[in-house]
Parts: sequence; C-alpha cells; structure tokens
Amino acid sequence: MSGINITLFGKNSSVYEHLKSGLLKNADKSGLQINLTEVSDTDEFIRNNLKQIPAIQIEEQIIERKELGIEMYLQDISKRILEIAKHTNTRDIIVPTDFSSASLNAITYVQRIIEKLSGHLTYLHVAEPVLVPTIDVLFVDHELLRDKSEQLKQIVADISSTAAETALVAKPELETRIGLPADEIVALSLEKADPFIVMATTGEMGYMKKLFGSVSISVTKRAKCPVLLIPDKAIYKEIERIVFCSDNVAFDSGLASQLVKFAQAFESDLHILHVLGKNSDYNPSAFLQALGRLYPEDKIHYHEVVGSKKAESINSFCVNQDIDVIAMGKKKAGLFHELLSRSLTKRMAINSILPLLILHDS
Repeated sequence: MSGINITLFGKNSSVYEHLKSGLLKNADKSGLQINLTEVSDTDEFIRNNLKQIPAIQIEEQIIERKELGIEMYLQDISKRILEIAKHTNTRDIIVPTDFSSASLNAITYVQRIIEKLSGHLTYLHVAEPVLVPTIDVLFVDHELLRDKSEQLKQIVADISSTAAETALVAKPELETRIGLPADEIVALSLEKADPFIVMATTGEMGYMKKLFGSVSISVTKRAKCPVLLIPDKAIYKEIERIVFCSDNVAFDSGLASQLVKFAQAFESDLHILHVLGKNSDYNPSAFLQALGRLYPEDKIHYHEVVGSKKAESINSFCVNQDIDVIAMGKKKAGLFHELLSRSLTKRMAINSILPLLILHDS
C-alpha cells in the first residue's frame, strides 16, 4: 500500500494541532500509511470553498467538521480513512466460528490483534446441511440458518463491546454459509486477494489432530494463505517474540516476506530455530540473508538446539525464551507434516497454549 493522501487545511492552533496529532497517532496505531499535506494558505481555503477550518481532504473528498465536536470529527475522519484502507490494503482476515468456547476465544483473541494486522475482518459461520437417510437427500434448514446468522451477529456484538475501542476499528462483515466447514472456509479465502485465516483449535488431549481439530487441520493443509491457529487455552499477550521453526533453507527463504509481514505488524523479535538431528547439513545463511533484507538485523536471532524429539525441543525453547507465537512453513514432508505423524505426536504435542502460525509458499 503506497499510502492514503490526506490534506489538512487550517491555521496553527491548539485545535489544529490536536487534530493533526490524532490523525497521525491513529494511523500509526493501526499500521496505516498516510501521506499528510498541510495547507495554511487562505487562497486555498477559498478555492476549495471551505466554510470552516480546520478541514480535512481524504484523497479527492473534503470533509468539513460542521456541527461535530473535534473528537467526533476525528473519529469520523479516522473511520473514513479505514474504509478506504480496507479496499487498498488487501489483507482480509477471516475468522470462522462454530459458537464453541474455543472459537469464541479465537474471536476474543483477534479483537486484540486486529489493529496491528490492519486488515478487513470477516466472521464466518458454516451451517452443515442435514442428511435425510430415508431418501438420501441433504436438507437445508433455512430457519436454522437465519437463527445462526442472528447468533453470529449477537456474539460478535457482545465481544466487540467488551474489546478496547479505537477510532480505527471498522465494522466487520458477518457471513453465514451452507456446506462443509473446511470447504467453505478455504473457498472464502480463495475469493480474497490477500487472505489471512485466524481460527480456533480444540485443545483436547495431547495429540496434534485432537489438539488442533480435524477442521483446523484440513483448512491448514488446503489453504493457500497464512493460518493462525488459536488454542482454546490461549490467553492474549503482546506478541513480542515469534519463533520460526526452520528445517529447509530453500523452502523457508520463500516464506521470508510472509513471516516479516506478520512480525512487522507487532514489531516483534524473530527467533529462527533449527533442531539439529543426526547428520544435519542445515546452513541458515541464505534464509537469514533473505530475512535481513526485509527486517532489522538486530531483531533477528538464530538458535540451534540438539534433540532427537523435535516437538519437545521446540516446546522447551518456547518456555525458555518466553515465546508468544510459534511459526512454521507448510511443506510436504516438512516439519508441520512431521508433527502430524502418529509417532511424533504420541511423544509430545506442540505447545497447547501458544498460537501457531502456518505459512504457505505461494
């Protein structure tokens, strides 16, 4: 995104400075880039038919304050900027929910990070059709679908009302579809230009598939975009330290821009972790160089640990380094698929409290 063009008309005054600082603060807080031009020439006020100052122009549209107080005016302007950003910044954040406690936890979590991710939010509920065995036909209960739509609306409203409100929080879209959950979640992501899925995990027992749930695993395997999995026991805290589990330099280097994009949103430190196994010939140089071209080198840290049990080694590292999010690439026969294998997950599931970010090489 090259930035939204904002023109601020007015003369130097406390109201003018408050408006200017508020605009810059809100944009910075939400990760939006604005190109601010200040105009104090009276002739320009006349040429633009301004009836009062300060006034603001967003791209080609001038919005005057009229009867609004300065705070309400600032909030109105900020929301207009976000609406424009919604169409120019193509990141679309999709949050599926089945109304379970786990999915409600994911909604609560995403409410805390939406400002930093700076995208447009869509909550999705998928209602499955009912099979009528006697005639072998799928039946769609439209009344139930309407009820689910209202339930989604109410839940999002309740959670949103308790979340910290800022001037730059756009109203989310609510969507209800009929079909199989994994199919519809992936289908919706394919309709977006730059999708990012945030979804709940079941957190049951110790195995990977039970930990993350069959729908979550299916979506993660099939999606062509990043997927952030939120365990039901996850409690939000500032994302200051991200660990990326690396085991294939060539593949992981292709994920550098996605990883950096996520880290930039939170200004996090990036910890690159490689678990050394037997006969390992892993050389991180190319991957670290790819990251260094995109992200400050002083925020990139490389670690190697020795261990035959990768999941246990990752868990120990996360505890010792106070990691906030685990990230890894989705590669056939890579670490993510290895963690899904029965033999490894029997020994140790990945940390059941930390969010897990799965990146896809597009």
